[in-house]
Order: sequence, then structure tokens, then C-alpha cells
Amino acid sequence: MKYLFAFSLLAILLTGCKNGLRIGDILDGPGMVYTPPTNVELDEVQRKWHDTIIPVDAPKGEEPIIITLLTAFNRQYPTHAVDTVLTKVNEPDFEGAYFPDDDSGDAIQTLYARPYPFVQFYTGKEGAEHLNACTIQRDNGHTLLIINFFKNAQGDKGEFNFFSFFDYDPETSQLTPETEPWAKLNPVVKGNRLVPFFDLFEGIFAVGECKEGSDEPDYFHNFDFDGQNFTYMGHESNLPEDFE
Repeated sequence: MKYLFAFSLLAILLTGCKNGLRIGDILDGPGMVYTPPTNVELDEVQRKWHDTIIPVDAPKGEEPIIITLLTAFNRQYPTHAVDTVLTKVNEPDFEGAYFPDDDSGDAIQTLYARPYPFVQFYTGKEGAEHLNACTIQRDNGHTLLIINFFKNAQGDKGEFNFFSFFDYDPETSQLTPETEPWAKLNPVVKGNRLVPFFDLFEGIFAVGECKEGSDEPDYFHNFDFDGQNFTYMGHESNLPEDFE
């Protein structure tokens, strides 16, 4: 579906984003070695992420960078996509973006600056995991962490796409799972599928509504961040202009 692929493909299209900050510079110094754990399948992560408060190795009262939050998440739910990102960003020569000159199609892009720090991992490998993650600062001093995992369809397996939401409290150094903004959303047409979209670069959220068996949304339900949460703004028949 062209809309669903669009925000993952942004990792390949936007090659100009550079950042000299490395996770190794913040933790144990440049060249810190990351040792990947044993990975779990994404469907297991999807089943379990609502149920666990995750401790974060960060000083109390401070806001950690997004890589620190992803590291904590990956200790609880290790995945290939996050492992790939953490391994790459800990290399001494990583400068914020990685676009290899081989046929893998792999691409990694990070941005730690405001307003929407993000991490993306995209690969051209069939059936491989893709990652989109973003943090948004809340008015109460907490941080909203949004993680999206996506897999293209492969063989008889359909595409796989889900989001998880966590609130980071700097006083407790913990990530607490939150309910998806669209959890109580009713489709315009009963029985239609709801497919979420998130623009990492603009902090814009929308949920597409598709007929059964179709990948083209008939409606888009729009959400706006009010400083604390995403609030429902109504629906329309086209994707918001900011997504284009």
C-alpha cells in the first residue's frame, strides 16, 4: 500500500540528515561494544509490550536520548531491527545516517535534536523487520516514546505492522506502556480495518480505514498532539497534506 510504505521509505529518500552524536559518547565513551541479545519474534513483542514496565539505565531527573530508551526496550524485547540500529550507532565512524553501497537495501537514520528525535531502520530484504521510533517531549516533563515495527508481506504471510507507546518518567527512570490513541476509535464503516500512519519528521498521526481485502484507505482519522497526548480531530477522505 503506497501510503503505508511511504514513511518507511523516507529513511532512504532523506539522505541529508547528519548528526555527530554517538551513543558511545554519552555512555561508556566512543567505540562502546554492543552485544546483541537473543531476539524474539515480532508477534511475541506485539502480544506482550502492554504488560511490562521497563527500567531505563538513565540518571534520575534527566531526559535520555532515544537510543537509551530503545536500548532499554531491547533488553526487554530484543529484536533484529533494534539490534541492527544499536550495533551501527555504536561504531566509532557512525555520523547519524548509514546508506550502504551494496544490494542489501539497508538504511539507518537517526536524529537526536528537537522537536522530534527519531530513529529509522529500513531494509530491502524480503520479509525483514523495519523500525520507526520517535520521542516527543510532554508538558509534564515526561517523554512519549513511539515504536513502530513493520514487515513487508512475504510468500503466504501478509504484511505485519504495529505500534507501541510508552511514557518515560524521569523521576522513576521507567518506561510505562500506554494504550494506543486509536484504541476506542470506531470506523466510519463497520468492519473496516484500521491502519495507523505516523510521520516521524512532523509528529503527525493518522489512522487509515480500509475495506476488507483492500489496501487503499477510504478515510483517514486524524490526531493532534496537545502537549500531553494525541487527541482525535475527526476524519476525512484524504491523507493530511503534511504527509505528502
